[in-house]
Formats: sequence, structure tokens, C-alpha cells
Amino acid sequence: MRHRLHEVLSVDGRMSPDLDPVFHALLQQQPVSLLAWLTRRPGRATVLHALAAGHGPVTHNTLDQLRPTKVVENLRMHLVVGGALPPRDERLSTFERWVDDDTRGVLELCQEIGRSRALA
Repeated sequence: MRHRLHEVLSVDGRMSPDLDPVFHALLQQQPVSLLAWLTRRPGRATVLHALAAGHGPVTHNTLDQLRPTKVVENLRMHLVVGGALPPRDERLSTFERWVDDDTRGVLELCQEIGRSRALA
């Protein structure tokens, strides 16, 4: 099981040291459970491959950038339980991202109005 997980978290056969916490957190599962977790949904391996292709340590912000969301949230839960990530309030985090996105949209609208008035 270690070999299969290492393979999924590797690029060209090498796993970044930044992924060690992810590797060890996931290995805390029972081997049969981990194997089922890895193989039951192809999106899980895809997300792990995306982490392997990334740069730097895996953080909540790193995971926030990945899709599909349900797979990422499930992975996040395993990483928090396994100690690879600190716990966080997911409802608050979702609200903060919504506010950031909404504020960005309002700012863009204001900039567009400002440009159109400047041209008039």
C-alpha cells in the first residue's frame, strides 16, 4: 500500500518532501481502507497527482484551488485527522471565500462604471 500511495504522490518516480505529511497522514488509515479510498473514485488519485505536480507544502489554500470539491473536502478531512493540516472552521472559510469573490465582483463593476464615466 505504501508503494501505491507513493506512486500516486510522485512525479517521474520521485515524491517531493513537501508531500511527506500527506503521505504519512494517509498511511494512518487501515491498508484495506486506504486501498478502497484510492481506487473507489478516480478523482481522488487525480487530486493527489495534482498535489504531486504542485510546488511547496500542501495547505488549506492549496486544497481550496483544487476540484472536484467533494473529493478535496474528503482528502482535507483525512489530512486534518492525520495531522498534516491544522483544523479550520470550514463554514467560516467558505464564507470568507464567498466574500472575497463577491467583493472582487463589486470592485470590478465599480471599475467598469468608472471607466465608462471617464469615457463619456
